[in-house]
Amino acid sequence: MLRNLRLGISKNEVLIVTHAALKSDLADDIDKASSRVPIMLIGDEVHNLGSSGFKEAARESFKYRLGLSATAVRQFDEDGTAFLTDYFGPVVYDFPLDAAIGNCLVPYEYHVHRVVLDENEEEAWSELTHQIRQLAYAAELPDTAKEKERWKLLCLQRRRIVESASGKIAALAQSLPKDREDIKRSLVFCTDKDPEQLLAVNALLTRRSINFHQVTAEETASKQLLVNIVDSFSDGSLQILTSKRVLDEGFNIPQTETAYLLASNTVRRQWIQRLGRVLRSSPATNKDHAIIHDYIVIPKVNDGEIDNDLASLIKGEYERVSFFSKLSSNGLEKNGSLSIISELISLMENNK
Repeated sequence: MLRNLRLGISKNEVLIVTHAALKSDLADDIDKASSRVPIMLIGDEVHNLGSSGFKEAARESFKYRLGLSATAVRQFDEDGTAFLTDYFGPVVYDFPLDAAIGNCLVPYEYHVHRVVLDENEEEAWSELTHQIRQLAYAAELPDTAKEKERWKLLCLQRRRIVESASGKIAALAQSLPKDREDIKRSLVFCTDKDPEQLLAVNALLTRRSINFHQVTAEETASKQLLVNIVDSFSDGSLQILTSKRVLDEGFNIPQTETAYLLASNTVRRQWIQRLGRVLRSSPATNKDHAIIHDYIVIPKVNDGEIDNDLASLIKGEYERVSFFSKLSSNGLEKNGSLSIISELISLMENNK
């Protein structure tokens, strides 16, 4: 196609490539073709082009540029966001979620389930918290300092306890409809920090005789297998798909009705992407609403035990629950998420 443009054989061509291809030798061919005809770059999921890899390889040969994204701002990456604005220009059209819900997206119910740590997890949490407090000074040290690396590792291990809490499996079991025939087109998102959680979810579904399939890197490596899984899920043969983060982006099955969020990170883009997995309207199945189940661990905190990392974790949980609750159809109901939001606010205020 680019050769046709370069030789003047054609004046109009559409070339579909991956983001990675824009950093390959293909970019040189695009440069050559741009000397004869103006070329437009349409970058889908443009937030991913704010990474250092594309920034270093970005070409000026694209005379026109259009970026598409539900989350154009790269959270925690001001440089990447600034690059996108400089390269693609400012936002020219914005269609927020609250405007889309009830229009091209279906309304949804949001149910938060509180999970408590078991005795072993509580003990491990307390021990890690003690060690983190002893290394509190390391948070201000350079990233190359050994104490800083040790502090970061301890914080990561503590967060992993929250993400992979065993109580989430029991809470999931309680959340699932009692009658297996009522379970339809549901997604379960597990942590990517502990493979045991996905295995535990799969074991639970097997015991309940629920038709499911996991979707991991192994399944996506086989195009035909993935097509078969998606087709079976779409027609209802498969009731549930389980995954870690594979389904966060690029997975589009409008028939999806329910999502179970066993683990989430603090990046708003992930929350919006997961909403996108379940809120798309589906005239084929007459879907008029969706359901999201979220699972949150609020560890016991003694006075003076909220260190900087724990404060960040609590704030992240508050922001996620508030985000999903605010847009939901049941956010203000008595048995909704208000009590958990209030508890998280109380913890944050006590840390001031």
